[in-house]
Amino acid sequence: GEDVTETMTFKNLGDFDAKSMMEHSEFLSKLNVEKEQNTKIARQLSSNKALLKALENPEKKQAIIDLLEASLEEIKSMDAK
Repeated sequence: GEDVTETMTFKNLGDFDAKSMMEHSEFLSKLNVEKEQNTKIARQLSSNKALLKALENPEKKQAIIDLLEASLEEIKSMDAK
C-alpha cells in the first residue's frame, strides 16, 4: 500500500458513520467498489462447478493460473499506455 492524503470534514456525529465517510472520501469510495467487485467475483468462482473441478487437476490449475497471470500483465501494459 501507499499513503493517501485526504482532508475530511465532520460536522456531526453521524459523519463518522462508515457509509457517510465513504460518501465524502473518493479513496474510500473506490476501495469499497473494489471490495464489492472482489466479493462478487469470489461468489461466482466458488459456485462455478466446472472451474472447481478443473482446479482439482494440478495441470489444469496451473494452466488457469498462467492464463490469469498473462491476462493481468496484458491489462497492466494497457494501463501503462
